[in-house]
Amino acid sequence: MTGQVERKIRAPRRVVTGHDESGRSIVIEDRDAPNVTLRTETGGIVSTLLWVTDQSPASTSGRHDAADRKMGVPPPKMGSAFRVIEFPPTDPAMHHKPNVEILRDWGMEGEALPGHPPRHPLVHRTRTIDYIVVLEGEIDMMLDEGEVHLRAGDTLIQRGTNHGWINRGTAPCRVAIIFIDADEPDEVRRAAQ
Repeated sequence: MTGQVERKIRAPRRVVTGHDESGRSIVIEDRDAPNVTLRTETGGIVSTLLWVTDQSPASTSGRHDAADRKMGVPPPKMGSAFRVIEFPPTDPAMHHKPNVEILRDWGMEGEALPGHPPRHPLVHRTRTIDYIVVLEGEIDMMLDEGEVHLRAGDTLIQRGTNHGWINRGTAPCRVAIIFIDADEPDEVRRAAQ
C-alpha cells in the first residue's frame, strides 16, 4: 500500500440467526465475516459486506448467505446492504487521482450518480439513505458545502448527498454503514432540470 503502514485486516465477527425445521430460533453462523475486500487502489480501504437484502419487506427465510456476492457500493433496487468499512489514513496520492478512477477502483463505475461537480476526487453520491456509526477512530466527511468531523460513537444519517471520506489522522477509522435504496432527492432532481 503506497504511503501506508502494513496492517492486519480485521474482519468483523458476524453472527447470523435463523430457524430450524420446527421454526425455533437458532444461530446459523458465528464466525469472522467472509466477504472482505481490500481496495489497494484507493489507499487501502477495507470493506466487509455483512448482509444484503434484495427487496422490502426483506425475506427472513432460508439459510443462504445473502452477502455471498460481488457488488458495488449501492444496494440492490428496493434493497439494503450492511457493511463495516475501515478507512486507513488517507494516502496523499488520493488528493490528485481523477474522480472517475477512484469510482472505478471502488467498484462504483456506472453506479455513482451525478450531482454537483465533486470538489475533491473522493467525493461521490449514491441514491441511498445511509445509517452510519463510527466504531473506532476519527474521520472527516466532506460535503459540497463544508465538512463534519466524526469520532467513535458518533452517528450520521447520509441522505443521498455528494460526500467524501478523508481520514486525516494516524490510525484507521472503522465505520458501520447500512445502505438503503432510496428515491432521488427532490432538490437534486429539480436542480438537474
